[in-house]
Amino acid sequence: MQLMCIISNDLTKIIPIMRELLKIHGMSIFRLKNRYRLFQRGLLIHHWDIAIKREGGVTKLSENTIQWALLFRGINPVNMSINNMQMWLNEWIKISSQISKENISLLLHCPILLFYNYQKN
Repeated sequence: MQLMCIISNDLTKIIPIMRELLKIHGMSIFRLKNRYRLFQRGLLIHHWDIAIKREGGVTKLSENTIQWALLFRGINPVNMSINNMQMWLNEWIKISSQISKENISLLLHCPILLFYNYQKN
């Protein structure tokens, strides 16, 4: 039932969700074209994930690059070991590689869906 509210065009239910997604991804809520901006962020993340996978995977990245990649995706890497950061980014890339352009909003929700119960996040 709650899923139907997200899919409907009822702006009273969609706008709070968009505001939270904008906050998670460090984007201003006071600009125009929020849906477009979120979609573009999702596409950018998706293309970076494809590039990381094509270039040899997460193990080829430096620790600072992995931290930045997690922060850009809305995940707080503070107090995470390098192994944990690599594990989380690998999980993210597995999901991202299964997603098509039509389902890009799933990537924007991944910080909530994957990391909500993680103790250090």
